[in-house]
Amino acid sequence: MIGAVPAAELSDLPHARFISVWHAAAYLYPELHPDGGQDWPENLKPFVVEAWRRAERGELPDNELYPSDAQWCGLCDRIAAPTVEESTRRMQFVQRPMIRVGDVVRFRRPYADEAKSLLVITEWNIDRGYGKHLNTGMNFPPVQRLLFRDIEAVDHVDV
Repeated sequence: MIGAVPAAELSDLPHARFISVWHAAAYLYPELHPDGGQDWPENLKPFVVEAWRRAERGELPDNELYPSDAQWCGLCDRIAAPTVEESTRRMQFVQRPMIRVGDVVRFRRPYADEAKSLLVITEWNIDRGYGKHLNTGMNFPPVQRLLFRDIEAVDHVDV
């Protein structure tokens, strides 16, 4: 997304498109701060200049100039084993339903018996989890960790 926008065309980008690119830069480089534009890599400096130009003209409010949510997501996605708190915070920014411990989910891979595809989530982090089969209580094989794209929530139970 960033590489697809030539620096000479930044000022012509519609607001929504500029915000998308600006947030992508914040996600990819969360250690960089808009106030420290001189510290940015050369290929990104035009984005900082354009962000400040828009901010000074009143076209970019502070919550868009300082994209802390995008930066936080970029930082969190680099954590190998996020804590429950980190995962919960990260999930607040995702445009998909949150999966929680205790959710009954249907594993989308084919099973001969529908009951074998229902699991209770026993552990979950940002994009993967582990569960027990609902009908047997047996642990889902840990070698086949659950990925978000492989399951859908169907119910919730207290664990």
